[in-house]
Amino acid sequence: MRLLSLGLLALLAAATLAPSRDGSSSGPAASSPSVWSIGYARTHPGAQAGYLTFLELNWAEARRRAIEEGVVRSFRILARPDTAEAPWDVMMITEYADSAAYADREAYFTAMFARPDWETRLVDGKSARAFADLVGDETVLRSVAALP
Repeated sequence: MRLLSLGLLALLAAATLAPSRDGSSSGPAASSPSVWSIGYARTHPGAQAGYLTFLELNWAEARRRAIEEGVVRSFRILARPDTAEAPWDVMMITEYADSAAYADREAYFTAMFARPDWETRLVDGKSARAFADLVGDETVLRSVAALP
């Protein structure tokens, strides 16, 4: 799984060079090295669409706000068909601005979710845990490949 993750990370590094509709950065603009966090989820049978909707409404929205505040540089949600026989079918990738932003991520997002302007948006009355289980995570300290 690590080899697949590194391959996908290299692909992601190349993808961040182009503008994205999800609010991610358009390239490696900052001088300090990024820290990449990769989370893996396995959706419950038939629940991938609901989970992806929940992620867009909440996880992605939190990262868009974090981009505005300089904590996150980019993010992606990648999904394989939910019929795939694999340990995971959804990958969530966050590029943190630097090691300090990564180290403070839990406190940062906890504070964000406590703000009066944040409201967790449910999908059909359900939270993320009703749709999927988190099955792993990794941290990558540097990108090893990118397109010129």
